[in-house]
Amino acid sequence: MTQKRIDSFFSVGPKTGLSEKGTDATEPSTSPGTSGVKEGPEPMTLDKDELVGIAYSPDDLYPDPASLTKASDDSIKVKVLQNNKEWAKTFKFPSSIEYGMKRQFSVDWLEKYDWLRYSVSENSVYCAPCILFGASSPKEKTFINTPVSKWSNLGKYIKRHTEPGSSHHSCCASASSFMKIIEGKQASITAQLSRNKVETVAKNRQVLRSVIEVIILCGRQNIPLRGHDDNNSNFTVLLKDKANRDEILKTHLSSKSKVTYTSPMIQNELITLLGNNIKGKIVQQCNDAICYSFLADEATDASTMEQIAMCVRYYSETEQDVREDFVGFVQAESTTGEALFNKFIEGQRDAGLDISKMRGQGYDGASIMSGCHRGVQARVQQVVLQAMYVHCKAHSLNLSIVHACKEALVRNLLDTVQQIGFAFQYSAKRLLAFKEELGNDPVAQEEMQKRTRLQSLCETRWASRADALYTFKAAYTSIVSALEVLEREGDSKARSYRCSILGFDFLHHLSSCG
Repeated sequence: MTQKRIDSFFSVGPKTGLSEKGTDATEPSTSPGTSGVKEGPEPMTLDKDELVGIAYSPDDLYPDPASLTKASDDSIKVKVLQNNKEWAKTFKFPSSIEYGMKRQFSVDWLEKYDWLRYSVSENSVYCAPCILFGASSPKEKTFINTPVSKWSNLGKYIKRHTEPGSSHHSCCASASSFMKIIEGKQASITAQLSRNKVETVAKNRQVLRSVIEVIILCGRQNIPLRGHDDNNSNFTVLLKDKANRDEILKTHLSSKSKVTYTSPMIQNELITLLGNNIKGKIVQQCNDAICYSFLADEATDASTMEQIAMCVRYYSETEQDVREDFVGFVQAESTTGEALFNKFIEGQRDAGLDISKMRGQGYDGASIMSGCHRGVQARVQQVVLQAMYVHCKAHSLNLSIVHACKEALVRNLLDTVQQIGFAFQYSAKRLLAFKEELGNDPVAQEEMQKRTRLQSLCETRWASRADALYTFKAAYTSIVSALEVLEREGDSKARSYRCSILGFDFLHHLSSCG
């Protein structure tokens, strides 16, 4: 408005220009044909020095406070809240008559209270933070909805507006936070919420990582996750032990949050995800290889269901070694050649294997598997011609051992070893006598590789009986000595056991083992 008045002053005719004495003419400006009707506002009474000093007004720096609302744009709020008082040093505030005295707004008020904003259009002041960030309250209209233009009472209004408990203080705090956000000194609410969310996600991931590590540990050590109850299960005990060295996990377990990631359902889900992840890596390595062989066998589990175990054998470029990895189980509803063939092909495709790279297949020697016309291997070759069938070498070795053990002398040897193994394993007195005699024989201890017990023979895995026979042979002298001690102490079976292992046939066949 001041600029308009200055423009109006300089646009008057010759009679209203500056006089030689340096004062303005007071005659109104008229145009031809208007019969003396006024045009524009009445000119200001300013001298040349005052005109030179007027550089800009508050309108040049921020919008008129009378037009501000809480819905104003952020750019407008920034202009209003930036307390630039340089304009007030050169601006001539208009005066008014109050109680018979001439009064006008003073620059000192702006210096003392940086939240005041002057309105040129109303010649009044407002509270900028309260207009932009305050809530509409009928009790607090002064400086917000109702401007202050009575300069004689300005101090009283300011004191009332800034008294303790007034919403003015919270509005100023909001304004200060707004400016810090704009200047980059403080994160916005959205950024703070996002940061809190990121921190929460990071903590949850760390807790979940700890849970997964405990599950993997139990899996590697073949330890069951369950126990007699959930509070004392192997999983819970290991997780609590891990929490002693992890403050985030300890805080999480001690909290009353419903989301703990430790329920049996979550455990099973994590086991499934871990299994899928491991299988995916195996399949990826197998597909990256030039070719692979497929190995499979079916067996009846404890629930009398036919389960097919599928494995792949391939050369790993990353490990520079031949690997043989388990891919998964497939349930077989039927054990016919066609049914097993379909399960083998579907199982490989479901796992993601590239069947076109299959160059070998290995099964047992049963006719269902090895049949050259209707067997599984023949049906597979119809799909992949290069997949050559090989009778499983481990299965062949097992069959050879089974047939060899049908000899009477070998069968008697194994039966004697098994009976003596059970005799020392399930009797504390006999086991103590064996350990004492073994402790007196350092050569036997070295050959036993620090073992203190005899191993029993496996009923199904004949190839694994070699370890049991080796242990019995290494501890033979200690076994004989222990049986002699037990015989003197009145053990009724010790004599028969000792006589059995001292016979020529037994010693001959035992010495030929290993």
